[in-house]
Amino acid sequence: MIQKSIMKAWATLLLGMGLMVGTSLTAQTPWLDYLDANPDVTFDVLQDYMEAYYADRDKGRGSGYKHWKRFEWQHRSRLTPDGKVGNIQRSLIDAEQQVTSSLGTRVTNGYWSQYGGDEWTTGPSGYNGGMGRINCFGFHPTDPLTYYVGAPEGGLWRTTNDGSSWTCLTDGLPVLGVSGIQVHHTNPSTIYILTGDGDRGHTTSIGVLVTYDGGDTWFETDLQFSSGERGYKLKMHPTDPDIMFAVTNSGLYKTTDGWSSWTLVESGSWRDLEFKPGNPSIVYLSGQSTIERSIDGGDSFTPVTSSLPVGSSRVELAVTPDNPNYVYAVFGNNSTGFLGLYRSFDSGVNFSPKSTTPNILGWEVDGSDAGSQANSDLAIAVNPTDVSQIWVGGVNLWRSDDFGTTWTIVSHWNQNTSGTAYTHADTHWLEWNDGDLHVGSDGGAFRRFEFLPGVYIWVDISDGLEISQFYRMGGTPAVPGLIYSGAQDNGINKILAGGGNMEHVWGGDGMECMIDPTNSSKVWASTQRGNLKKSTDGGDNWTDVNALEGDWVTPFEMQESDPDKLYAGWGQVYRRDDLGLGLFAWFPIGGPTSNPVAMALGINNTNRLYAAIDDQIWMSNDARDGSVTWDDVTPGLPASSTSPITYIAVDPDASNRVFVTLGGTVAGDKVFRSTNSGDTWTDLSAGLPNVPINCIAYEPGSNDGIYVGTDIGVFYRNNDIGTWIPFRNGMPAVQVNELEINTGNNTIYAATFGRGIWSSSLYTSCPPAYILTDFNDPNPAGGFKFYEASTSISSNRTLDEGFGLNITYQAGNFVDLTTDFRTQGDVFFEARLGDCTADALVPYFNEYRGILVGEITAEGEQIIPTPSSLEMSLFPNPANDQTTLQFGLDEEVEIHFYLSDINGRLLAVLAGDTYSEGQHAIQIRTSELPTGTYLVHGLSGAGKWVEQLVVTR
Repeated sequence: MIQKSIMKAWATLLLGMGLMVGTSLTAQTPWLDYLDANPDVTFDVLQDYMEAYYADRDKGRGSGYKHWKRFEWQHRSRLTPDGKVGNIQRSLIDAEQQVTSSLGTRVTNGYWSQYGGDEWTTGPSGYNGGMGRINCFGFHPTDPLTYYVGAPEGGLWRTTNDGSSWTCLTDGLPVLGVSGIQVHHTNPSTIYILTGDGDRGHTTSIGVLVTYDGGDTWFETDLQFSSGERGYKLKMHPTDPDIMFAVTNSGLYKTTDGWSSWTLVESGSWRDLEFKPGNPSIVYLSGQSTIERSIDGGDSFTPVTSSLPVGSSRVELAVTPDNPNYVYAVFGNNSTGFLGLYRSFDSGVNFSPKSTTPNILGWEVDGSDAGSQANSDLAIAVNPTDVSQIWVGGVNLWRSDDFGTTWTIVSHWNQNTSGTAYTHADTHWLEWNDGDLHVGSDGGAFRRFEFLPGVYIWVDISDGLEISQFYRMGGTPAVPGLIYSGAQDNGINKILAGGGNMEHVWGGDGMECMIDPTNSSKVWASTQRGNLKKSTDGGDNWTDVNALEGDWVTPFEMQESDPDKLYAGWGQVYRRDDLGLGLFAWFPIGGPTSNPVAMALGINNTNRLYAAIDDQIWMSNDARDGSVTWDDVTPGLPASSTSPITYIAVDPDASNRVFVTLGGTVAGDKVFRSTNSGDTWTDLSAGLPNVPINCIAYEPGSNDGIYVGTDIGVFYRNNDIGTWIPFRNGMPAVQVNELEINTGNNTIYAATFGRGIWSSSLYTSCPPAYILTDFNDPNPAGGFKFYEASTSISSNRTLDEGFGLNITYQAGNFVDLTTDFRTQGDVFFEARLGDCTADALVPYFNEYRGILVGEITAEGEQIIPTPSSLEMSLFPNPANDQTTLQFGLDEEVEIHFYLSDINGRLLAVLAGDTYSEGQHAIQIRTSELPTGTYLVHGLSGAGKWVEQLVVTR
């Protein structure tokens, strides 16, 4: 195994090169290359370098500028205390372990379930919809219906039915990116993943992880990273599964014992690796512009000396068993685009060009434009049964049937382009399996298969992949549950009341959204850098509002009492004023001297406005009309480049009460409160883990009830509790970018960066009861969950999946584990008697591992009831003012009926009696229920029944 001292020596050697990396990076990813060459540089130096780099360069499409601004936004609030880009994922793993280990038997509140972001459709103005980015695939060795995909922040997902449904296998780990997957050839329960996001660097790598039980439990291997490493590919030997290579920006690593030890076999920054089919002693390796070759199984490599293109941003390789001597290499340059498809006849000894036109890496359907995104969007595959058929993915997807001489476009990034199929823009992975070509792109997973003999079609297999990377969202109390949200790569999406399906209503990188509280068809939405749009028909059509630019995620504020009055953070604060006669105009009103990163507007006092940049915050008391004055209220707030301001919230009933969150990893600098409009600040950070705090929401009418979104989920405090508690039941340990409380249905929503939109009922000190089923289990695959109730908990859930599944039920009177309850695998489960305030808890069913069926009494006797079911129905459903519960019985049965929220929290007892043989009907009034989704339960000794009830207006 290589020693850390060797790694340090390599880093020192790079640093010894100084900062002389300028002109050589023109065609590559300059910020990542700069960090690779200067690993100890501070982030402000990197920012200065990038400003100088783009000072006289084009910042448009294909320039890489957009990807740099994404990277800058993501990492500037996640720096180390000394101001560097560190391995935030490693620190999040440590923080998550500290949080869960410190909880003991204490409650972790929140009752979250997936609300939006698991499937999508296209609206009239949508043009490039999708779920979220897929970096890689991995395939089961014998079952073609079972395979895996890796997302940059959404972790590892598995399908067992060819993409019809998906399960996340890594929710017990925080904010996990996956860039490589390999399944053991003879023991497919053993799976290896290379962590991190190589292509865009959004998440750093913690190394290679392994599971031996199909994803229930994960372990770190000996290849562990703690700096800024990025993983690009994991490759397993075709016949010996203990031999693998990890392709990274810090070198090529090899193991011969399943990563129990490893060797750095080739220094440098690499992108791709392939074995020669039938002869794995020959290995091909590519980087940004070079190709190397090994004849000793990858123990040593020599450069290919053939004349290859100059100035490449990335080289990707492909081989095929149809002719093992062939090697294909595609070269791309961000500025000029396609540099060529090169072919070797002699197992990689010599390469020659086959084509350099058209630009198959650009945006146009005929390849007539210049440029590409080859530094991150480049993939190639050769048909395993036809050496002449080559597929290349960049922005679009192209195919050659004549060894790369000519090209035909086979899918286009714009859904509305006639004559072409659609797979989402920006291809990251192409791989054949069982005769089908699988594609991973910025929009999700796609599959090309033979629908009829000789007829091939594309299928989007992304439904169920909850991997959307949301920046911001907006709702309205007038229509509870209606949300517009902005996602990276996948634009603006509309989620109707009740959640579920997203309607893609605009493309690009979606950002902040706002709904007019007096007219829900009137919507404002923004894309990257503050490009604001307006719709008056619920997102069907849009008009541009401005030509100004702001931060990557530009803040906007709407005055609820006058929804046409808006504020925008474009370089300074701008205000939209009503000029009369239906005319409006934007006016600069000062404040921050650069792009604001956060703003908050008073509700009870609409003259009060707060605006902040990373290290300063200003307040105005006259922001609504006329000229505006500002006060710098930063003193007392430890905001800095390493603890930057990320979000501002105000008490809607008292705008002088303002709350500010800070990012970074400086312990103790997390959340601050002012009760006098920023004149003085009080530190509320005690009790929070040392992770970036991304956002905050204030619960109206509460005793300073505040929720914060962190990189490992949501936490809550109020003045009665006096400290922070985890508010994460059911939620993955994921980066939460925005929280919104909707007073119309007393629900909090979370926009996550990698796991879609989630919702929960608001904090309550002690619910009376819970009825828990598989139907309302939002996240069975991992995590720490603690359900507590003053009276009872009833559960028939199946608990058999996921890393770190740790569940406790605590109730004052009884915990009823009813028919079909299961807990199996490496699952920690305990049930306890004691109400929510009990300190000395009575073990009810303690520290159980294994398989359990049925009910456990307080004395510990196991009862196994005869499985049965109740046949019932609801009509109408969806319901408006009322619905009817209908059921028929063959004999006299005692049944009790309950209404709960979607998370199982008991809302009402509907009925309970001994019902005779025959047909029965119970009227349920729904007129007083807020719009949303509920569960109706029927419980009896004869079985259990549950059905979803949707209430609409």
